[in-house]
Amino acid sequence: MTTAKRGLVAKREAILAAARTVFAEYGCERAGVDMIAERASVSTRTIYNHFDSKECLFAHVVAESTGRVADALVGLISEHLDDVADLEKSLIELGTAWVRAKIDNAEHFSLVSHLNSDPAAASEELREAWDRDGPHRVHAAMGRAMGRLAERGLLRVDDPLLAAEHLMALTVGGQVAKVVAGTATVDTERITAGVRAFLYGYAS
Repeated sequence: MTTAKRGLVAKREAILAAARTVFAEYGCERAGVDMIAERASVSTRTIYNHFDSKECLFAHVVAESTGRVADALVGLISEHLDDVADLEKSLIELGTAWVRAKIDNAEHFSLVSHLNSDPAAASEELREAWDRDGPHRVHAAMGRAMGRLAERGLLRVDDPLLAAEHLMALTVGGQVAKVVAGTATVDTERITAGVRAFLYGYAS
């Protein structure tokens, strides 16, 4: 890659990082391109050289952030549930890591709250893409993990996706609002109690 090409890539990455922070704080409608330019240390013209409009930039930020966070959460599912020796321990460790990952990605969840609460922030197409590439993808991965655990005889599961929904609700449900508000904590006792309730209904 040439020096000029590396410079363009670095500027684009700086713009996306700055835009994610600004959009997470203000939403698409209230955020200004000048605010993003100042945070990224570039000119507004540079931003428009990379993106046709503020709305186009917002869509890119949502897509990039959604893919990155979904990759992280799907990775946690694989890390904790692909090779299970002690199911209760693995599920507690997964729930703990899950909450930490959400806290670490608070900007993303604030961004998503703007995406879903402000009708003017994005098109229906963008919301559908976020749902497909984010929540739906992660839920599907968790469902597959529930199915594999059932195949190993560790769980009794008729509907893997429903089992995944129950596990998440019992262990880490309701955390997104707290993450956005900055009040989320890793509550190991709650996660442990949720896992035990889940296993009461699903363990073989």
